[in-house]
Amino acid sequence: MAGPLPETKLHVPRPRRALVARPRLSRRLSLGAAIRHTLAAEDFEQ
Repeated sequence: MAGPLPETKLHVPRPRRALVARPRLSRRLSLGAAIRHTLAAEDFEQ
């Protein structure tokens, strides 16, 4: 069983000062968030 999550995973990171505009990436991420996804994972711990 996994331990507790690190605190860095519980908060949204602060935005950086010098952001690079990525309109194509933003558009693709928005489109991807609008459709259903299926995640398949295998537990490798024994």
